[in-house]
Amino acid sequence: MNHYQFQYLNYYRIHLFVICLKNLNRICYKDYVEVEAGCMVSSLIHSLRKNKMCGIEELIGIPATVGGAIKTNASCHNKSISDYLDSLIAA
Repeated sequence: MNHYQFQYLNYYRIHLFVICLKNLNRICYKDYVEVEAGCMVSSLIHSLRKNKMCGIEELIGIPATVGGAIKTNASCHNKSISDYLDSLIAA
């Protein structure tokens, strides 16, 4: 099932699916930067710095994955993740 790991929980007749993003943490550099949803925001910022790219350092205080930050439009220091998002592909 692609990179997603599904677990089915049955607890007091509550049925839910847990989606684990742990293995979806790659960062690819092309003409643009492609980041998977499970990548931590802080890891993305450190990787960008290593590759001589800057601009999103304001978001270093967000303790979330990129996917979670996008879902909640996380913000820090008057900047939000949507300020830097160009496009999104949901698979």
